[in-house]
Amino acid sequence: MTREWTRRGLLAACGASLAAGAGGGAAETEQCSATIATNALTEDGEPKLEVPSAVGVGIPIHTTCHEGAELEVELRSTSDREIFLYSPTATVGPQGRAVATVDLTEIDVGSPFEVFIFRSDRDSHPQIGELAHAEVVDEPPGEPAAIDGTAPRDPDGDGLYEDLNGNGETDYADVVQFYEHRDDPAVARRVDAYDFDLDGDVDVDDVARVFESV
Repeated sequence: MTREWTRRGLLAACGASLAAGAGGGAAETEQCSATIATNALTEDGEPKLEVPSAVGVGIPIHTTCHEGAELEVELRSTSDREIFLYSPTATVGPQGRAVATVDLTEIDVGSPFEVFIFRSDRDSHPQIGELAHAEVVDEPPGEPAAIDGTAPRDPDGDGLYEDLNGNGETDYADVVQFYEHRDDPAVARRVDAYDFDLDGDVDVDDVARVFESV
């Protein structure tokens, strides 16, 4: 399979999403939104965030808010076994990214909680995002699981694994592999590793981002 054949095939398969690319950074809207980059799945296949019991753990947030917007992130326990409420803050940076830093060392491992995100720099303090499933765990998630028999890599260390076939570079073979396996459980389990367009899920638009970077 030649490089040009792969490029044409991908354009035909993915249509406008790949042809147009993912565009620039998020634009400011009157009511922006936020999602959390999840790193696990519940038994029912729902997105889930696992947060290690450690000091200075960052919760990655993807938003459509303008750079500099202030957020408040509430972590609310959902079990009567241990009741807690944490409210770290975060500032939106380039490309709509923000990180809320928490210390959950005093919370029992296995404790479930929900996450709610608010705009703290608006008088109405609107809620702009939430996540129903989160849990305190012993250790942070390791490397993403193998896809089609190969272990993906993160060549530039940005937390996103664009080298899906693990050959040390990002090329059209990675785009093909990503497109074919974008709905695999290994990918759905680690949205944080494959959400290239920062919208909180993995779909053909994320394949477009990798395609445009080759």
